Order: sequence, then structure tokens, then C-alpha cells
Amino acid sequence: MAVTLFAFSCSAPLEVPPSEVGALAEKETASGLPTAPPPRMKKTVAEMIIGKWRVVEENGRKIQDDWNVYFKFHENVLIDIHVDCKNGRVADVSGLYLISDTVLSITSPVDDDGNPIRTRYMNIEEINDKEILTTLGVRRIHSPKRWRRVLEGE
Repeated sequence: MAVTLFAFSCSAPLEVPPSEVGALAEKETASGLPTAPPPRMKKTVAEMIIGKWRVVEENGRKIQDDWNVYFKFHENVLIDIHVDCKNGRVADVSGLYLISDTVLSITSPVDDDGNPIRTRYMNIEEINDKEILTTLGVRRIHSPKRWRRVLEGE
């Protein structure tokens, strides 16, 4: 006596008629299963730099509390720079900035001594929502500066 435990078929694979494909897809999405969230795009350097920043460290040393340098980057490539020193010297300068890969260039109509147009170039070594680390020079070792984001009201 022969008993068949399994039955296999070599028929063609099951095909869904084209008229039912859309209905099948709707059932899958309406099944209550969560759909994957859209991919999160990482912010660019140009997007992260928007806002107000204060230089808090230079060459590994904390900046004195009575020496304040603020940079405010606007979305339209304008920058406002405010310097307030313990000797009473205050300077407010506006200019333009440009970011190319990780190089930040700031062009101001006058420098700190009142001389005409000057452009400074900095390498952005690190940037996130709270801090920026910049260096000067081709070898990226000169004058490292750490900046901190200034929150509204500070």
C-alpha cells in the first residue's frame, strides 16, 4: 500500500491578473503595517552654519569671558560680526561668506583696522548643531578655533 505524504506540482507559478495588481498593493498598504519613514537627509555644512556662533576657544585655550566675538550667518550668505573686548573696543562688521566643501571664506568690506576689503579663509574641521572647529592654513594646524552656537536669548 502506497501512501502519498506530499504532493508536488510542476505547474506554472501563480500569476496575478493585471486588473488585480493595484487592489493587491492597496491591501498591502492598508493592512496596518507601518511603512518605512522617508530617508533622513544629513544637513549640509551650509545648512548647519546658519545662526549665531561665539568663538570660545583658540589654540586650545579658553577665550576670556570679557572678550566676545560673535558671528551670525544668515541664509542669504550675509554675515554679521560683532567684537566686544575688555578694553572697551567694539566693532560691528557685515560682509559675505561662502562655503566650498569644508572651506569657509568670509569677505568683509573693512578689516579690524579699517583697511578695505579683506577675505579670510578657514577650514571647517568639524561641525554639528552645537559646535564648529576651524583651522587656518593649508596644513590645517594653525590657529584652531572652537565655536559654540548661541541660543536665542543669549
